[in-house]
Amino acid sequence: MKIKNCLAFLQQNNRRDITRFFLIKNYITMTRITSKHYSNETILKVWQKAEIVEGFNSHEIRRDVCGALIQFDLLETDHKIHGWKIDCIKPLEYGGDYSLQNLQPLNWKNKASKKNNYPSWDCSLVFSNYTQL
Repeated sequence: MKIKNCLAFLQQNNRRDITRFFLIKNYITMTRITSKHYSNETILKVWQKAEIVEGFNSHEIRRDVCGALIQFDLLETDHKIHGWKIDCIKPLEYGGDYSLQNLQPLNWKNKASKKNNYPSWDCSLVFSNYTQL
C-alpha cells in the first residue's frame, strides 16, 4: 500500500491521527521486506485485534492474547521484548488459512512457544504488570 493509499485508508476509517500515520509510513518501508503473506491493510486489522492497554497509545503498544506487550513497529522482530508476529490461530497443518478470522497478533516469544500446537498451547510471556516495559 502506498503512502497516499494509507492516508486514504485512515481517512475512510475516521483515523486521522498524525502519530499513527507516521508510524504506518515508517512501517510500510519495513514491511515491504519482512511481511511476505500480508497486505498492510491486513496487518493493521490484525493489530486492531490486540487488546488496548490503558495508559498507552493504542497505535503503538497493545497486548496479545497472553497479555504480553507488543509494539506496532516491531512486527517480524525477534529478540526484542515487544516484537511480534502474525500467527495463524489454527495452523495450516490443521486446516487453517490466512483469512483475517484466523490471524492473531502474538509476541514473538509466544509465537515461538506456540509453534504449530493446536488447539492448546502454553504462553511463554505473559503480562502481570508494567515491569515488562
